[in-house]
Amino acid sequence: DPEHVVVETPATALPEIEQLLFRCNQEHKADALIAFLATRRLDSVLVFCNQKARVDELVARLSTVGIGVDRIHGDLEQHERDRAMAKFRNQSTRVLVATDVAGRGIDIAGLDAVVNFDMPAEPEQYVHRIGRTGRAGLKGLAVTFVTHAEGSKIERLRQATGLDLEVREASSIGTAKGEP
Repeated sequence: DPEHVVVETPATALPEIEQLLFRCNQEHKADALIAFLATRRLDSVLVFCNQKARVDELVARLSTVGIGVDRIHGDLEQHERDRAMAKFRNQSTRVLVATDVAGRGIDIAGLDAVVNFDMPAEPEQYVHRIGRTGRAGLKGLAVTFVTHAEGSKIERLRQATGLDLEVREASSIGTAKGEP
């Protein structure tokens, strides 16, 4: 007589995390991220991408504008990942871009913000990603960039978490409307 058990994440599980969602076209996401980083004083930002190639592209783009950035994904050797983590922990690198698989086990005390550069496929991934900030009683910040085609993912996220998530246009970053 097997029983079916479902564990739900209550909306109250992430009370100290400010969640900002910005809509933009895929080709403007990097510019939106750069604008966001320019408007906030953040010392440590963990950025999640869904693919290794996207991690590499984003690191290259952020580097061209002078942002201290490094990466972690499955194609890197362990010593390269360890080096990237050491630089991120000692804050000689401000931004760390990672895939979910490579990002498992990353636990940074006092992480200022988590950015979902790519919207995760499942609500559970979203909750897991943003739960890396706002730990130990500290306030956290989670930023998600979504494309117009990802409206169904936002709705599933709202239903799964019970949160009333407002999606703003990325063009509002740095304005009173985009930065509460």
